[in-house]
Amino acid sequence: MGTSVACVLATIYYSYHEETTLLPTYGNGGPLLFYKRLIDDGFIIWKPTVPFASFDRFKSDLCFGKLTWTAASPSHSVDFLDLTLSISNGNISSKTYTKEHNLHLYLPPSSAHSPGTLKSLIFGNLQRYWKQNTHTSDYVNMASAFRQHLLARGHHSKDIDTIFLAVAHHIDAAPEQPSSNARATPKLFLHWEYHPKDLPRQRIRSLFNENCSPTLSRANTVKGNTPQLGRLTIAYSKPKSIGNTLCQTKMTQPNGQNVSDYIRTLSTATPSP
Repeated sequence: MGTSVACVLATIYYSYHEETTLLPTYGNGGPLLFYKRLIDDGFIIWKPTVPFASFDRFKSDLCFGKLTWTAASPSHSVDFLDLTLSISNGNISSKTYTKEHNLHLYLPPSSAHSPGTLKSLIFGNLQRYWKQNTHTSDYVNMASAFRQHLLARGHHSKDIDTIFLAVAHHIDAAPEQPSSNARATPKLFLHWEYHPKDLPRQRIRSLFNENCSPTLSRANTVKGNTPQLGRLTIAYSKPKSIGNTLCQTKMTQPNGQNVSDYIRTLSTATPSP
């Protein structure tokens, strides 16, 4: 879209139309019972028994400026983002939705990414599938297809099956509600650009515990408190690729002009009450 903030600008632009036209006209006791949107994907719950507003009129009012929208007809089943939501016998069920032309181009094993990347990919996807699929059979189908996609990208079954089993044990042992103390635990992050020939993260953590941790534990903060270091986490980042160098997307600022000057002008022109 030309710039990394394009989606933010588009969302702000269309939200004006939502707040001034769509929601006041069709919400507030009207047929529009629920409305949510993520950039260019919207999801609504529509009550068709209200006589003063038809769904066709609502679809026409979706257009704003140069933006045009396509809206699916009301149905008991709809695809929204990566979910298929369905209503049957008064119950709502969900399953993972993937586009027909999704090529599933996961990182191949030859890619110079940290070993934890594959583990994170499998853990993240399998846990997402478990939460998204109401029926176990749908989860099994998604997990099996995911495994086949990884094998097609060149990964070996002996490498990925071990991680699959680890995810299964993790899901079985995970509590229904996460512990409230998980976020309160102090953490120390070391941001490190990954290279296949670097020291392994276990060695880096061992050197930190031997050399840095004792010294830091005796230090004091500005307020005189003992710092809470927590466990050291090696946060790997990938080196810049050719795409990062050739396809940079940034907004350029005109010479001699600052955004803050315009904001100051707006504040002066429309003072707050």
